[in-house]
Amino acid sequence: GEPLSAAQKGTAVHTFMQYADYSLAEQEPQKEILRLVSMKYLTPQEAENVNGEKLRKFFGSALYHRMKNAEKIYRELKFFTSVDASEYTGEPSCQEKIVVQGIADCVFVEQGKAVLVDYKSDRVQNEEVLKKRYEPQLMLYKKAIEEGLSLPVSQCVLYSFALDREIVL
Repeated sequence: GEPLSAAQKGTAVHTFMQYADYSLAEQEPQKEILRLVSMKYLTPQEAENVNGEKLRKFFGSALYHRMKNAEKIYRELKFFTSVDASEYTGEPSCQEKIVVQGIADCVFVEQGKAVLVDYKSDRVQNEEVLKKRYEPQLMLYKKAIEEGLSLPVSQCVLYSFALDREIVL
């Protein structure tokens, strides 16, 4: 088969994060990758492109520790929100609303507040690139999650698998 594109590799990582049993992945990421292949969540080719070492770093991170101890955790949380079209068209006179639909990779609740986590596999050299690229989108997600869960969002966090670290927006 053809080698996977960067986007396909990113999708494979997201698929792992969506379906993995985190307690197993924390112990043995490689074994959990293979389990997801046996359950047909990942193809063997996708599995080869999920880096067990990078997963090990994630599951050893302070962010994962917080997720593990959260009061509640949602994966792939779907949401809808409406925004003023003027925010996008630049026409202040535009009164229309646009309905935005999205999926948050992970939202967890700690101390009665929600934390929004977005996994990124973009090959970047520094976090500023990611901040610039995703901050507007995450601010929109934040508003939608606050409405949907009726909880304040205390933090928006990108977890970069390329940089092996979390970036708080």
